[in-house]
Amino acid sequence: MSRPPRPLPGLAAVLPVALPLFLVGCGGPDEAPGDLDDRPTRDSTTIPAAPETDIWIAPLDGHGRELRLGTARNATDRPGYDNQPVFTGPGRLLYTRAEDGDADIWQLDLATGVTTPFTRTSPESEYSATPLPFAAGISVVQVEADSTQRLWQIDGAGVPVAPIFPGVAPVGYHAWLDDTRALLYVLGNPATLHLAERGATETRVVARDVGRSLQAAPGGGVSYVQRTDEGSTEIRIWSREDGDSRRVAESVAVGEDHAWTPDGLLLQASGNRVYALDPAGDRRWREIGGVEGDRRVTRMAVSPDGRTLAMVVTGS
Repeated sequence: MSRPPRPLPGLAAVLPVALPLFLVGCGGPDEAPGDLDDRPTRDSTTIPAAPETDIWIAPLDGHGRELRLGTARNATDRPGYDNQPVFTGPGRLLYTRAEDGDADIWQLDLATGVTTPFTRTSPESEYSATPLPFAAGISVVQVEADSTQRLWQIDGAGVPVAPIFPGVAPVGYHAWLDDTRALLYVLGNPATLHLAERGATETRVVARDVGRSLQAAPGGGVSYVQRTDEGSTEIRIWSREDGDSRRVAESVAVGEDHAWTPDGLLLQASGNRVYALDPAGDRRWREIGGVEGDRRVTRMAVSPDGRTLAMVVTGS
């Protein structure tokens, strides 16, 4: 059962009542509930041990074709699982931290480097923190005491409120379309993408055999990775206006994770390099930077002002 969170000084500054609905880097656990590894998998039902991951921070300089990634630094730098970053402001982010068999949501102040717990539940675990569009607080994928995975509402003090879509499980990842609707990645063979509405008892499957990365796209809608019959992957956007999807681009090297900048550039990583593509331009991927050594970049999140990139990095 849940226990009250530890007191968090200054929480109102971290999670204001009106949180921006530009969601990047949201999703469920990497190599934890729902995924065998960082690559797209067709059987997403096994729960392996969480990997060693850190969150790295790098400046984004320039715009459009001039966008470049500056020197990255390790912002968490500890043994264990630090993953799934999401910005709640230009210098603040939430992320999942696992230790002692439990996973909770933590917050990181980039200016000071100070990390503090946001949720403190046991034996439940929380993943995939995403700012709520309809209330103060966040939504998370919670692994409940009986291992059920559902989408939960967490209030501004870090206390679990209730499941948002009680009848939908097992949920791996999610992204909000608006105040009432979300797209849910539901585990299975293959995984399916569901349109869910608060208060409704049923969901609608809008895509099958999809990747885990769901991102709120500039201009409305949610982008996701679609696997093709030819073995490639492509990024598509499901429109919240007309209820249909359109192709944006083929992924980089069968890439899984992606993110958007506020001015509409699409980012993806392959190995230790990060690439950018302009959907309104020539639609060609170009390298903008990366990390050095035998490392791999997976999840990414862009700050609301477009000046900072958070990356999940494995390796050394």
